[in-house]
Amino acid sequence: MKKPMVLAFSAALLCAAALAQEAGRGAAAPAAAGRGGGGRGPAVVSPEVRPDRTVTLRILAPKATAVTVSGEIMGTNLPAALTKDDNGVWSVTLGPLEPEIYSYGFTVDGMTVNDQRTSYVKPSSSYTSQVVVPGDGPQFYDARPAPHGDVRIVTYEAKTLGGMTRRMRVYTPPDYDSGNKKYPVLYLFHGAGDWDVAWTDVGRANFILDNLIADGKAKPMIVVMPSIFQQAALGTGAMAPAAGRGAIPATPGGAAPAAAGRGAAPAASQDDGFTKELLGDIMPLIQTRYRVLTGPDNTAIAGLSMGGGQSLRTGLAHLEKFHYVVGLSSAVGMGGGRGAPPAAGAAPAAPPDPTAAYPALMADVQGANRKLKLFAMYCGKQDPLVYAGNKALSSAFLAKGVNLKYTETDGAHWFIVWRRNLRDFAPLLFR
Repeated sequence: MKKPMVLAFSAALLCAAALAQEAGRGAAAPAAAGRGGGGRGPAVVSPEVRPDRTVTLRILAPKATAVTVSGEIMGTNLPAALTKDDNGVWSVTLGPLEPEIYSYGFTVDGMTVNDQRTSYVKPSSSYTSQVVVPGDGPQFYDARPAPHGDVRIVTYEAKTLGGMTRRMRVYTPPDYDSGNKKYPVLYLFHGAGDWDVAWTDVGRANFILDNLIADGKAKPMIVVMPSIFQQAALGTGAMAPAAGRGAIPATPGGAAPAAAGRGAAPAASQDDGFTKELLGDIMPLIQTRYRVLTGPDNTAIAGLSMGGGQSLRTGLAHLEKFHYVVGLSSAVGMGGGRGAPPAAGAAPAAPPDPTAAYPALMADVQGANRKLKLFAMYCGKQDPLVYAGNKALSSAFLAKGVNLKYTETDGAHWFIVWRRNLRDFAPLLFR
C-alpha cells in the first residue's frame, strides 16, 4: 500500500513544481507563441508593463474579428484597436504612460470583457481591469514606510431598512488602537455601480490618508465608507430588489429624477432612503463603537459621482450635522429640462434654477455660510457626464453668494481624478 501513496505524492510534487514554474515566469513575460497549455492555447501575459512605462495588453480570441481597448488607460482618446497574431492572440502597446493606476477593458466583436489574465480588477458591477504604471518612487497613493491605519469591515443591521444586514468599511488612523484619543469623522461615498470597497481597493483612500497624516498635511481622522445602494451586504443573503436603493430618490410627483448632467436635480425637501440610514443607523453606530468627536465641526461628508450628489443633498440639507461638505464630479442636473420644445413662435422656457434642489441652504445663505467650514465641489474639465451640471450649479451657487470652493482639474469621470481630489481636500478638513 505504501508504493501507490509514494507515487501519488510524487505526482503531486511534479504538478506543484510545474505550477510554480508557470507562476515564476512573471508578469513581464511575453505571450508564448505556439506553447499550448493542455489544449488551452498559447500562454498569454497581460498586462505587461515595461521599464519605459509602455504597457502591452493581450487577449486570446482566435475566432474574433475585431478587438479594441477602452477605459482610463486611453485618456480622452478613442478606443485603440488590437492586432491578432498567428496564434489568435490580440495585442496592443500603449504609452509611455504617466505613473498612475488605470482601468481598462476589451470589446471583442461588440462584447465588453475584462482582462482574463490579471486578478487586479475594480470591484464593481462592471469589474473593469486595472493596471499600475509605477513611477520612479512611491506615488501619493502608494503604501510607503510610514505608520499605517487599519481598514475594518463592519457588518450591521439597519433598523431603517427593517433589519437588513449591511456592510461598510471604516478606516481608523495610525495608533488608533494604542491610545484613547477621539477623532473627527469623514463619511465618504462611492459612485454608481460601486460599493463599499471602491474607495480602498481602487481609490486607495487608506494609503492616501496614511501619507498625508505622516507628512503632517492632514488631521488624523476616521473615514466611514458605506454602501449607498440599499441592498443586503454581499455574501450575507439574497439581494434586495432595485427599488430598495436609496441614493437616487424619486421626485415628489413620483417621477424618476433626471439623469446625471441632463436635467434638473431632484428636490431635497425630504430625506431619501440612504440619508435616513446614514442619520439613523450608520452615524449612531460609529459614534457608539468608535472614539469620535461629535458635532458638525467634527463631521464631514463627501462622495464621488452618484455619491457626490448624495453628499451635496444630504450635507446641505443637514448643516446641523455637517460643516464640511464636498462633492467630486457630482451627479447633479444641468438645470435644463428635457420636456417638449416650445410652440412655434414662443420664447423658450427659462431653465430651472439648479439651486432649487437645495432649499435648506438657499433659505438662509448667509446663515449657511457662517456654519460651513468648507463647501467644495471638484470636477474634471473633460468629464462628459457631469461637467456641464457641476459648472451650472457651482456658477448659480456663487452668483447667489454661497461660499463655495469650486475647482476644475484635468481629467474625465475617472478614479484618477478622485484620488487626486481626496489628496487635495483632505488637508482642508477639521482645521
